[in-house]
Amino acid sequence: MTDDSKTPEGEDPVTLDEPGPEDAAASDETQSEQKQKVWLRLLFMIIFAVLFGISETILAVGAVLQFGFLLFTGKRNDSIADFGAKLGDWMRDVARFQTAETEDKPFPFSSN
Repeated sequence: MTDDSKTPEGEDPVTLDEPGPEDAAASDETQSEQKQKVWLRLLFMIIFAVLFGISETILAVGAVLQFGFLLFTGKRNDSIADFGAKLGDWMRDVARFQTAETEDKPFPFSSN
């Protein structure tokens, strides 16, 4: 029977040091910063949830207006269609931020 826990000849075993007071202080600071970022993210999530609800209403109004154009003129209104595409992209970006797929905040808090 062989002992697999032995190191090959000529190699010293690796030893791990216990975390010291400096490591604990750095760890506490990092945890504090992480918690602060999480709470700030919650604030942004609430803001975007409210804005998303408003955008749903705007989307519904745009859809009704576009239907009216289609019904009465037989053609779509390009301005409403373009606005709907941009609004849909924004709503997608909000959903990606809300589900933590990305850290990039959508307009009006985006960096670009």
